Amino acid sequence: KVPDSIQEKDSSNRPAGLRKTTEKFDYVIVDLYAGKDFPKEGSEINFYQNIQNILSSGGGCVVNRIFSEDETESRLDYLDLLKQTFPQVTEQVIPGTTHFKNYLYFTQVSKTPTAV
Repeated sequence: KVPDSIQEKDSSNRPAGLRKTTEKFDYVIVDLYAGKDFPKEGSEINFYQNIQNILSSGGGCVVNRIFSEDETESRLDYLDLLKQTFPQVTEQVIPGTTHFKNYLYFTQVSKTPTAV
C-alpha cells in the first residue's frame, strides 16, 4: 500500500531532532551519505535507538550503506549494531561494477510482520 503522505526530514545537522519529535512513522528511510562519506553518528547505536523510538508499532526502516569487498568485518559489525536495536534485520546486497557494493538493511520494530 502506498502511504497517504511522505515526509522528508533532513537530519544532517540535527541528530537530536529525532529525539525531540513526538510523531510516529510507519517507515523511515536512512540515507546519510554526503558524497562518499558516511557520518560517524550513523554507526552509533543511539542514532538507531532514536529511530526506533519514532517508529509506529510494526514500523521499520531501510538503511543504505556502501562497503568494499575487503570491509567484511566492518559490514558484519554494522549488521550486529542494527540487530542490537531492531528485533528483525535483513541485509540485501546490490552488486556493483567496482569492488564497492551497496547494502540495504531492512529493519522492523516488531518480529511479527505487518501487512503492506
